[in-house]
Amino acid sequence: MSATTIVWIVLVIVLVAIVLAVAMRASRGRREEAHRAEAQQLREEAAGPDLELRRREAAADHAAAKAQQAKAEAEQYEAEAEARRQSAAGVRDERDDVLRRADARDPDVETDEDGRRINDGGLDDRTEVDRSAEDRRVERDPGLR
Repeated sequence: MSATTIVWIVLVIVLVAIVLAVAMRASRGRREEAHRAEAQQLREEAAGPDLELRRREAAADHAAAKAQQAKAEAEQYEAEAEARRQSAAGVRDERDDVLRRADARDPDVETDEDGRRINDGGLDDRTEVDRSAEDRRVERDPGLR
């Protein structure tokens, strides 16, 4: 082969390589642009539910605030209930003291040295008063009926 033919073959190979490089670069550019457009479209789709997302987050925050308020109210009611229980216990203790003093003075009721009933048939003077002593008094005094 002649030198001119070899130069033409090399020149054609170089030109084909340049054309292929330019074509590949253009193809890559179009592909990147398509990917950019697709990414932008996905971002727009993701932005669509933002309003719904904010609405649901606001509803969740509102529910959490109501739960916190209910918890605070429950704690307040619990404190009030405890105060009322203590008050009731004080009244119960006073009543029990009065009943013990009454039982200690009543000749029809047997009591120990602290004024507690002895053999009261299992009745707890905190829950139910033994009415047998009162019944015996009514039997003795007909004017009390």
